[in-house]
Amino acid sequence: MSATGAGLLRYAAAQTKAPAGIKLATMFTDRPNEDDLTTLRHAGVEAVSIWTTIENNSAEWMIAMRNKLEANGIEVYNIGILDLHCDPALVLSLPEAAAKIEQYKTYRGNLGRAGIHYTTYAHMSNIKNQPTDQLFGSYAAGGVWARGMYQMGGWTTGINLPDPDLSSHYLSKEIASDANPTGAQSYRYSNPQLDTLFKPACPTRTFTLRNQVVKLLDIDAIGKFRV
Repeated sequence: MSATGAGLLRYAAAQTKAPAGIKLATMFTDRPNEDDLTTLRHAGVEAVSIWTTIENNSAEWMIAMRNKLEANGIEVYNIGILDLHCDPALVLSLPEAAAKIEQYKTYRGNLGRAGIHYTTYAHMSNIKNQPTDQLFGSYAAGGVWARGMYQMGGWTTGINLPDPDLSSHYLSKEIASDANPTGAQSYRYSNPQLDTLFKPACPTRTFTLRNQVVKLLDIDAIGKFRV
């Protein structure tokens, strides 16, 4: 066995073993006042799991929180960081994932220094329903769809007849931006081939044109065909 492995085993053996049995626990605020603590005592709660934000990712803060709760007879079983839980950068391996991993490593080290040896590990993509005014808000208003602030989006809708011209929803020049805040294209999609197909003024959509457009969109996995 390596020296590192032996050291970890000695460390694990030295830890205080949790008593067997079931404990009454609950989620708890990261800003407890005296009324909150009194409620826990009267409810007979023995342990808490606390969720907080990245500014509290320090051993000093965690130790202070643990001392405060333990002074009231409550065990801090876990402290989670919301900014690192189900984070899109980690789940989808976005460019900022490396920085998030370093934050997570710091977080785990802080937990250990605070004497908290358990945390949840659930890194999955969060699917969130957005209020309509936020999802479909304009670019100037910070709309989620208009500014491309999503990894995947979807909804159900229909197209009214007669056949509308929705080419602007796919043209590269229609992508909403600071320079073009009224742009109609919110998919952040740019394909010169598609731009070329839409160039001719074509009030009547032919089957051939439709077929070409749909094939291009299908290949690029847009997931929403509005042609």
